[in-house]
Amino acid sequence: IRDRHSAQTRVVVGIRTIPRADRLYLRLKLANQLLGGSASSRLFLNLREDKGYTYGAYSVLRGFRRSGLLTASADVNTDATGPAIEEILREVEHLSTRPLEEEEIRKSRAELAGSFIRRTETPASVGSLEINRRLLDLEEDFCQTYIPRLQEISPQQVREVAEQLLAAHRMSIVAVSDREAVENDLRAFGDLKIYDSGGKRLE
Repeated sequence: IRDRHSAQTRVVVGIRTIPRADRLYLRLKLANQLLGGSASSRLFLNLREDKGYTYGAYSVLRGFRRSGLLTASADVNTDATGPAIEEILREVEHLSTRPLEEEEIRKSRAELAGSFIRRTETPASVGSLEINRRLLDLEEDFCQTYIPRLQEISPQQVREVAEQLLAAHRMSIVAVSDREAVENDLRAFGDLKIYDSGGKRLE
């Protein structure tokens, strides 16, 4: 917890993942798109549309040369802090424990493909892609093969990569909120570390 007097809680749930050049990265990117990559994703539909805990809930996958990071986040009403974290962890777990619908996969593939195509519309954006490709040690044909490789990913491969890399019980949880309002709820998720608003560890 980072203690801050507020009517809301900023929740971030994260886990360390794989480098950008890893052969499984694109599968993980598709899993992230399903989880929280858009307003049609599971987190958004669950926490906003179904539960009404927040105006928006998303997840982001970042890939670097030596590792990666996936984070899921939302600003929720303080009294919904515990339940919101439970729902985020549940959605992560469901990626590997429940069947994935082909239509859901198809929609997420289309979203990623559309986003990639938009990054190739101008010389500047193409140049940026090439710089990133070289910095991250990606294949020379990365841009040409991105969409074909994306289309080949099956629901079973998404489930397998989620099971391998997104274990809900290993995720770290950060909450920026009023300590007195959320401390008891957060203790249910494991050992608790508490910091003041300036980042100093409290006993």
